[in-house]
Amino acid sequence: MELMKLKYLFLLAIFSPLTFASLPPSFVGDYEGAYVEAPANSKQAKNPYLAGKVVPIKDSIFEVQIFMEFDLRAHYEIKQEVSLKDGSLQFKGTDHHFKVDDSGMTGTFFLREKGKTVSYNYSMNKIVRLSPTLGRKKPEGGIDLFPDNSLELWEHEKSKPATWKVLDAGVIECFSKKKGNKNGGSIRTKKNFKSCELHLEFKMPYLPGNTGQNRGNSGLFIHSKYEVQILDSYGLEGDWRQCGALYKLSPPKVNMCAPPEQWQTYDIVYQAAQFEESGLLISKPKMTVKHNGVLIHNQQVLFDENATKKTMSARSPSNEPGFIQLQDHGHAVQYRNFWIREL
Repeated sequence: MELMKLKYLFLLAIFSPLTFASLPPSFVGDYEGAYVEAPANSKQAKNPYLAGKVVPIKDSIFEVQIFMEFDLRAHYEIKQEVSLKDGSLQFKGTDHHFKVDDSGMTGTFFLREKGKTVSYNYSMNKIVRLSPTLGRKKPEGGIDLFPDNSLELWEHEKSKPATWKVLDAGVIECFSKKKGNKNGGSIRTKKNFKSCELHLEFKMPYLPGNTGQNRGNSGLFIHSKYEVQILDSYGLEGDWRQCGALYKLSPPKVNMCAPPEQWQTYDIVYQAAQFEESGLLISKPKMTVKHNGVLIHNQQVLFDENATKKTMSARSPSNEPGFIQLQDHGHAVQYRNFWIREL
């Protein structure tokens, strides 16, 4: 009987479609450096600073991006997909060569100037840009939404007990129906809120085989209806569906998404709509959002009477308080240090 059990477990291990969490290669992420060799009178020599990103695209395929500075919208010096080979990323084109490995990123631009080809060499080191609000402490009057590393203040979206994973170090992980949790689903606060200040820290898993909305997806819903998107959008344009967006309403001013498996922050102030006693709307709801310490929405209005029904902005504001919700979108997104202060 024991032998039969062992055979069964062996066959299960071979044929079951199990997936295991993976970590990004060490070279994925942000880079900083400069032109180390350029003609003396060139603009590169006068302002040699360079920034870079290595972005996972698919399994073993990455995109190398180089900018004049971080956090610009699509202002690339170069944007090149390349396959991983022998532990490094290497590309040789007619006007640009580069190599990325665990020692950093090096490369050369070749420019035609006055009838001859001139070389511009650069070098960048891997850096980690951490949010300045990581570990931000709950203010006086604030409520810890994960008290004593628990989900006691939360419930399932259908008013059942919340069944997400409670991990060490105060971390809560989405435990989805897609990952075997029969009671999986979005979770929401038992208490309702109106105007409030929020701080949330979150981390997306590394899912290089996924794209678009299937890549580390979740969402933070405020007042039951307004979603701040949570998604692995590292190195993307930053549109209205991507990380930091007020979903289907407004894209972030700049894409501040960090690489997967790095802790990030949202610092949010939500101003609920105001009404006269007669029920007349006199002030529309607004939201201000900082992503990793950078302002990406500044008192963004959340309601437009002329919006189409397909947009979140068409949802009418309410004079009643609403819950805070974390979305189950099938991915093991993690959360910690989540607090709220009513305004």
